[in-house]
Amino acid sequence: MEDRSDGLLRGSRDDRVGQALALADSPWDLDTLLNLHVALLDHAEEVRAAAISVLIEIAGKQPAPASVSPLSVLARYMFSFTAASAVVPQVFRLLVKLGTSEAAALVKSILANPTIRNADFRKFVEAVLQSGNPHLIQHLKTLRCTAQKAKVLKTALNRSH
Repeated sequence: MEDRSDGLLRGSRDDRVGQALALADSPWDLDTLLNLHVALLDHAEEVRAAAISVLIEIAGKQPAPASVSPLSVLARYMFSFTAASAVVPQVFRLLVKLGTSEAAALVKSILANPTIRNADFRKFVEAVLQSGNPHLIQHLKTLRCTAQKAKVLKTALNRSH
């Protein structure tokens, strides 16, 4: 695929219409919104029309707003960066530091993700322990994880006492 001047990807018109129409059964969330946004910006009226028809269909089924906050966007995209960028632990530390109910829920969700690199998991556990947040520390104690992560967790918890 070649890039368009507006930075959006190009494919055949039929492919782009198909991609827009495929969103009809998607939940109303940030990913669906962003994909529909791309289709609504398309230069082809057929693609924009498909996006509008899908948006009408979703609105009829799911009229409630999608919850999007800066924190949810940070948590959604933090793992798209390389380890060398140091973005992942930076975002995680921010979530722990904020201590809001949304931030705490995102921290718990991230910790429960089995695909987190062990090195990142180690940094996450350290950030939670350093925070002193009793709710997050308690969550660590009840966390179910792989054998390697359980070992990291046990070592860190023993060191913190």
